[in-house]
Amino acid sequence: MKRFMPSVFVIISILALNIFITTKIAHIGYRSSAAKKELEKIRDTNRELAAKVAQKESLWKIEEKASGKLGMVYPKRIRYITTSAEAKNMR
Repeated sequence: MKRFMPSVFVIISILALNIFITTKIAHIGYRSSAAKKELEKIRDTNRELAAKVAQKESLWKIEEKASGKLGMVYPKRIRYITTSAEAKNMR
């Protein structure tokens, strides 16, 4: 019986190590799955925010706000003024 004790101890140790490793792998898999779900939520939020930014930056929207909320209108006449440095370059 004493001859089998070291073998039994080794087998039990291997089984315990196997259970420990299997548990760790399952835990890592769970954390990986949760991280992937969170990443997908963040990507969805990023897409929504990008769409909102694109909508707010559209020229049509900016023009609508400028004329509606700020009362801005297109000028009837555009006049250009040149400075002396520009006048010299134009000659």
